[in-house]
Amino acid sequence: MVDSSEGWAAGAGGRFFHYSSGTWSEYRIFEDGVHIYGLDMVGADDGWACGYRGKIYRYTGTAWFEFADFGPQKSITSIDMISATEGWAGGGDGTFYHFVDGRWVDVGSPGGDTIRDIDMVSSTEGWAVGDSGKFYYYDGANWSESADLGDDYIEAIDMIDASEGWAAGRSSRFYHYENGEWSQHGDIGSYAIFCLDMLDSSRGWAAGVSPSGGIFMEFKDGTWSEYAIVDATSIQDMDILGANAGWAVGGSNEFFRLIQDSD
Repeated sequence: MVDSSEGWAAGAGGRFFHYSSGTWSEYRIFEDGVHIYGLDMVGADDGWACGYRGKIYRYTGTAWFEFADFGPQKSITSIDMISATEGWAGGGDGTFYHFVDGRWVDVGSPGGDTIRDIDMVSSTEGWAVGDSGKFYYYDGANWSESADLGDDYIEAIDMIDASEGWAAGRSSRFYHYENGEWSQHGDIGSYAIFCLDMLDSSRGWAAGVSPSGGIFMEFKDGTWSEYAIVDATSIQDMDILGANAGWAVGGSNEFFRLIQDSD
Protein backbone atom coordinates (compact mmCIF):
# COMPACT_ATOMS: atom_id res chain seq x y z
CA MET A 1 0.00 0.00 0.00
CA VAL A 2 1.12 3.53 -0.77
CA ASP A 3 -1.20 4.78 1.99
CA SER A 4 -4.72 4.05 3.24
CA SER A 5 -6.29 5.35 0.02
CA GLU A 6 -4.07 3.78 -2.64
CA GLY A 7 -2.16 0.57 -3.17
CA TRP A 8 -0.94 -2.10 -5.57
CA ALA A 9 -0.88 -5.88 -5.65
CA ALA A 10 0.35 -8.38 -8.22
CA GLY A 11 0.57 -12.12 -8.63
CA ALA A 12 -0.04 -15.10 -10.86
CA GLY A 13 -0.21 -14.65 -14.61
CA GLY A 14 1.41 -11.21 -14.59
CA ARG A 15 -1.68 -9.55 -13.14
CA PHE A 16 -1.44 -6.17 -11.40
CA PHE A 17 -4.28 -4.79 -9.25
CA HIS A 18 -4.78 -1.17 -8.19
CA TYR A 19 -6.63 0.11 -5.11
CA SER A 20 -8.11 3.56 -5.55
CA SER A 21 -11.38 5.31 -4.61
CA GLY A 22 -12.18 2.48 -2.21
CA THR A 23 -12.05 -0.30 -4.83
CA TRP A 24 -9.58 -2.93 -6.06
CA SER A 25 -9.54 -3.35 -9.85
CA GLU A 26 -7.40 -5.26 -12.31
CA TYR A 27 -4.92 -2.83 -13.87
CA ARG A 28 -3.16 -4.87 -16.53
CA ILE A 29 -1.88 -8.31 -17.47
CA PHE A 30 1.55 -8.65 -19.03
CA GLU A 31 1.31 -10.67 -22.21
CA ASP A 32 4.12 -13.02 -21.23
CA GLY A 33 2.12 -14.12 -18.18
CA VAL A 34 5.12 -13.96 -15.84
CA HIS A 35 4.16 -14.61 -12.21
CA ILE A 36 4.90 -11.64 -9.96
CA TYR A 37 6.53 -12.66 -6.67
CA GLY A 38 7.52 -9.35 -5.07
CA LEU A 39 6.34 -5.72 -5.13
CA ASP A 40 7.50 -2.62 -3.30
CA MET A 41 6.16 0.92 -3.70
CA VAL A 42 8.56 3.78 -2.96
CA GLY A 43 5.77 6.31 -3.42
CA ALA A 44 2.56 6.93 -5.33
CA ASP A 45 4.52 7.47 -8.57
CA ASP A 46 7.40 5.05 -8.03
CA GLY A 47 7.25 1.30 -7.62
CA TRP A 48 9.03 -1.96 -8.43
CA ALA A 49 8.01 -5.57 -8.93
CA CYS A 50 9.87 -8.80 -9.70
CA GLY A 51 9.01 -12.26 -10.85
CA TYR A 52 9.52 -15.42 -12.79
CA ARG A 53 11.97 -15.64 -15.73
CA GLY A 54 14.28 -12.96 -14.34
CA LYS A 55 11.91 -10.03 -14.84
CA ILE A 56 11.94 -6.73 -12.94
CA TYR A 57 9.17 -4.21 -13.58
CA ARG A 58 8.85 -0.51 -12.77
CA TYR A 59 5.98 1.91 -12.22
CA THR A 60 6.58 5.62 -12.77
CA GLY A 61 3.14 7.07 -12.18
CA THR A 62 1.43 6.22 -15.45
CA ALA A 63 2.15 2.56 -16.25
CA TRP A 64 3.99 -0.61 -15.23
CA PHE A 65 6.65 -1.69 -17.72
CA GLU A 66 9.50 -4.19 -17.96
CA PHE A 67 12.70 -2.56 -16.70
CA ALA A 68 15.23 -5.43 -16.56
CA ASP A 69 15.47 -9.00 -17.77
CA PHE A 70 18.07 -11.36 -16.26
CA GLY A 71 17.08 -14.31 -18.42
CA PRO A 72 14.49 -17.10 -18.43
CA GLN A 73 16.59 -19.33 -16.16
CA LYS A 74 16.36 -16.83 -13.31
CA SER A 75 13.51 -16.36 -10.84
CA ILE A 76 13.46 -13.17 -8.77
CA THR A 77 11.29 -13.73 -5.71
CA SER A 78 11.68 -10.71 -3.43
CA ILE A 79 12.42 -6.99 -3.62
CA ASP A 80 12.94 -4.23 -1.06
CA MET A 81 13.69 -0.62 -1.95
CA ILE A 82 15.73 1.47 0.48
CA SER A 83 14.95 4.66 -1.43
CA ALA A 84 14.10 5.83 -4.93
CA THR A 85 17.75 5.40 -5.92
CA GLU A 86 18.72 2.15 -4.20
CA GLY A 87 17.24 -1.27 -3.55
CA TRP A 88 17.85 -5.00 -3.39
CA ALA A 89 16.20 -8.09 -4.84
CA GLY A 90 16.86 -11.80 -4.43
CA GLY A 91 15.84 -15.05 -6.03
CA GLY A 92 16.65 -18.52 -7.23
CA ASP A 93 20.08 -20.01 -6.57
CA GLY A 94 20.55 -17.44 -3.80
CA THR A 95 21.35 -14.64 -6.26
CA PHE A 96 21.15 -11.02 -5.09
CA TYR A 97 20.50 -8.02 -7.34
CA HIS A 98 21.42 -4.44 -6.45
CA PHE A 99 19.74 -1.32 -7.85
CA VAL A 100 22.20 1.58 -7.87
CA ASP A 101 23.19 4.26 -10.39
CA GLY A 102 19.91 3.74 -12.20
CA ARG A 103 20.30 0.05 -13.06
CA TRP A 104 19.94 -3.43 -11.58
CA VAL A 105 23.13 -5.50 -11.26
CA ASP A 106 23.54 -9.21 -10.51
CA VAL A 107 25.99 -9.33 -7.58
CA GLY A 108 26.15 -13.10 -7.28
CA SER A 109 25.22 -15.59 -4.60
CA PRO A 110 26.71 -16.44 -1.19
CA GLY A 111 24.93 -19.83 -1.35
CA GLY A 112 22.74 -21.93 -3.59
CA ASP A 113 19.39 -21.70 -1.79
CA THR A 114 16.50 -19.58 -3.09
CA ILE A 115 16.03 -16.20 -1.41
CA ARG A 116 12.39 -15.87 -0.29
CA ASP A 117 12.33 -12.44 1.34
CA ILE A 118 14.54 -9.39 1.98
CA ASP A 119 14.24 -6.60 4.53
CA MET A 120 16.76 -3.77 4.44
CA VAL A 121 17.29 -1.90 7.70
CA SER A 122 19.35 0.77 5.92
CA SER A 123 21.69 1.15 2.94
CA THR A 124 24.45 -0.49 4.98
CA GLU A 125 22.52 -3.25 6.76
CA GLY A 126 19.94 -5.81 5.72
CA TRP A 127 18.66 -9.36 6.11
CA ALA A 128 17.34 -12.04 3.77
CA VAL A 129 15.87 -15.50 4.31
CA GLY A 130 15.38 -18.54 2.16
CA ASP A 131 15.28 -22.27 1.71
CA SER A 132 17.07 -24.75 3.99
CA GLY A 133 16.65 -22.45 7.00
CA LYS A 134 19.19 -19.94 5.76
CA PHE A 135 19.57 -16.36 7.00
CA TYR A 136 21.78 -13.92 5.09
CA TYR A 137 23.20 -10.64 6.36
CA TYR A 138 24.35 -7.58 4.42
CA ASP A 139 27.07 -5.54 6.15
CA GLY A 140 27.23 -2.65 3.72
CA ALA A 141 29.69 -4.38 1.41
CA ASN A 142 28.73 -8.05 1.01
CA TRP A 143 25.97 -10.59 1.63
CA SER A 144 26.99 -13.64 3.66
CA GLU A 145 25.29 -16.55 5.40
CA SER A 146 24.63 -15.58 9.01
CA ALA A 147 22.59 -18.49 10.38
CA ASP A 148 21.36 -21.95 9.40
CA LEU A 149 18.35 -23.06 11.43
CA GLY A 150 17.71 -26.33 9.70
CA ASP A 151 15.24 -27.80 7.26
CA ASP A 152 12.69 -25.02 6.76
CA TYR A 153 11.55 -22.88 3.86
CA ILE A 154 11.65 -19.46 5.51
CA GLU A 155 9.24 -17.30 3.56
CA ALA A 156 9.11 -13.99 5.42
CA ILE A 157 11.25 -11.62 7.45
CA ASP A 158 10.49 -8.24 9.01
CA MET A 159 13.06 -6.29 11.01
CA ILE A 160 11.68 -3.92 13.64
CA ASP A 161 15.06 -2.21 13.80
CA ALA A 162 18.72 -3.21 13.60
CA SER A 163 18.54 -5.06 16.92
CA GLU A 164 15.27 -7.00 16.64
CA GLY A 165 13.27 -8.83 13.99
CA TRP A 166 11.03 -11.79 13.19
CA ALA A 167 10.94 -14.45 10.48
CA ALA A 168 8.66 -17.40 9.70
CA GLY A 169 8.16 -20.12 7.14
CA ARG A 170 6.43 -23.29 6.05
CA SER A 171 7.34 -25.47 9.04
CA SER A 172 5.05 -23.87 11.65
CA ARG A 173 7.95 -22.05 13.29
CA PHE A 174 8.65 -18.43 14.11
CA TYR A 175 12.20 -17.14 14.49
CA HIS A 176 13.21 -14.17 16.63
CA TYR A 177 16.31 -12.00 16.31
CA GLU A 178 17.60 -10.36 19.48
CA ASN A 179 20.93 -10.05 21.30
CA GLY A 180 22.69 -10.51 17.97
CA GLU A 181 21.36 -13.95 17.04
CA TRP A 182 18.40 -15.77 15.48
CA SER A 183 16.58 -18.48 17.47
CA GLN A 184 13.40 -20.51 17.11
CA HIS A 185 10.43 -19.05 18.96
CA GLY A 186 7.94 -21.86 19.44
CA ASP A 187 5.97 -24.09 17.10
CA ILE A 188 2.47 -22.97 16.10
CA GLY A 189 1.12 -26.24 14.71
CA SER A 190 0.11 -27.24 11.19
CA TYR A 191 0.47 -23.80 9.59
CA ALA A 192 2.71 -22.38 6.88
CA ILE A 193 3.48 -18.66 7.13
CA PHE A 194 4.02 -16.71 3.90
CA CYS A 195 4.04 -13.09 5.09
CA LEU A 196 4.86 -11.10 8.19
CA ASP A 197 4.46 -7.45 9.20
CA MET A 198 5.59 -6.14 12.60
CA LEU A 199 4.27 -2.84 13.93
CA ASP A 200 6.79 -2.71 16.77
CA SER A 201 8.40 -5.04 19.30
CA SER A 202 5.08 -5.76 21.01
CA ARG A 203 2.61 -6.08 18.11
CA GLY A 204 2.61 -7.73 14.70
CA TRP A 205 0.79 -9.88 12.17
CA ALA A 206 1.54 -12.98 10.13
CA ALA A 207 -0.50 -14.90 7.58
CA GLY A 208 -0.39 -18.02 5.45
CA VAL A 209 -2.27 -21.30 5.20
CA SER A 210 -3.79 -23.76 7.67
CA PRO A 211 -5.56 -27.11 7.11
CA SER A 212 -8.86 -25.15 7.16
CA GLY A 213 -7.93 -22.28 4.81
CA GLY A 214 -6.07 -19.00 4.90
CA ILE A 215 -4.92 -17.96 8.36
CA PHE A 216 -4.07 -14.71 10.12
CA MET A 217 -1.97 -14.73 13.28
CA GLU A 218 -1.42 -11.90 15.74
CA PHE A 219 1.59 -11.20 17.96
CA LYS A 220 0.51 -9.60 21.21
CA ASP A 221 1.63 -9.80 24.82
CA GLY A 222 4.72 -11.73 23.75
CA THR A 223 2.80 -14.56 22.06
CA TRP A 224 1.78 -15.55 18.53
CA SER A 225 -1.82 -16.79 18.38
CA GLU A 226 -4.45 -17.59 15.77
CA TYR A 227 -6.57 -14.55 14.92
CA ALA A 228 -8.81 -15.71 12.06
CA ILE A 229 -9.33 -18.48 9.50
CA VAL A 230 -10.68 -17.16 6.19
CA ASP A 231 -12.10 -18.69 3.04
CA ALA A 232 -8.99 -18.62 0.87
CA THR A 233 -6.48 -21.15 -0.40
CA SER A 234 -3.79 -19.13 1.40
CA ILE A 235 -2.76 -15.60 2.32
CA GLN A 236 0.25 -14.65 0.23
CA ASP A 237 1.07 -11.09 1.28
CA MET A 238 -0.05 -8.32 3.61
CA ASP A 239 0.61 -4.69 4.45
CA ILE A 240 -0.39 -3.44 7.88
CA LEU A 241 -1.04 0.30 7.88
CA GLY A 242 -1.38 0.80 11.63
CA ALA A 243 -2.37 -0.93 14.84
CA ASN A 244 -5.90 -1.65 13.64
CA ALA A 245 -5.89 -1.47 9.84
CA GLY A 246 -4.32 -3.29 6.91
CA TRP A 247 -4.77 -5.26 3.70
CA ALA A 248 -3.91 -8.81 2.62
CA VAL A 249 -4.20 -10.75 -0.62
CA GLY A 250 -5.04 -14.43 -1.05
CA GLY A 251 -3.72 -17.09 -3.35
CA SER A 252 -6.66 -16.76 -5.76
CA ASN A 253 -6.67 -12.94 -5.87
CA GLU A 254 -8.95 -12.47 -2.87
CA PHE A 255 -8.51 -9.24 -0.92
CA PHE A 256 -8.97 -9.03 2.85
CA ARG A 257 -9.12 -5.89 4.94
CA LEU A 258 -8.24 -5.63 8.62
CA ILE A 259 -10.50 -3.28 10.54
CA GLN A 260 -10.13 -3.58 14.30
CA ASP A 261 -11.59 -1.59 17.14
CA SER A 262 -8.95 0.34 19.04
CA ASP A 263 -7.61 -1.46 22.10
